Amino acid sequence: MTLAIAIRAKVLPPLKAKRVALRVCEAIRDIHNRRLLHCDLKVDNIMLEPGFVRKENPTVKIIDFGSSVKMDENPRYQYNTREEIQWILEWSSHIAPEVVRGEKPYNITSEVFGLGVILKDISYRSRGFLWRLGGECTDADYRKRPSVEDVIQRIKTHVTSIQGAASRLAAP
Repeated sequence: MTLAIAIRAKVLPPLKAKRVALRVCEAIRDIHNRRLLHCDLKVDNIMLEPGFVRKENPTVKIIDFGSSVKMDENPRYQYNTREEIQWILEWSSHIAPEVVRGEKPYNITSEVFGLGVILKDISYRSRGFLWRLGGECTDADYRKRPSVEDVIQRIKTHVTSIQGAASRLAAP
């Protein structure tokens, strides 16, 4: 099942959503560690393992590497007409605006933008932790976006604090 289907079906309770978000971030970090840029990060390109709802830390797989590029190759710019830019910004909101406008090539900060859209989608549009973190990742100024590693650490810290609070409440 794709993450997009799981989101539409609303089968991710808040803590599970955060764990899935963490797994997505770790998968993106692994792709980047292999010196690749996916260039099409979105919930439709993330698969969840069968039975993920019952697993504490479900496995996620990022698929569709048809647009990917090697970081060590020549940068890949998009060249679009004004009409195409408007259409892409409206209908492909997971692509960083600076890439769509041809101002910057695909790069790690544009991947963080796509991650931010994923985090917002996972949050079911609630205005909680993942939504706010996704907002930082989709900052219009690419220089203000956090690194993938920073996002991972922040989600880990948040999940740990939730688990600690739950443990204290459950203690006799």
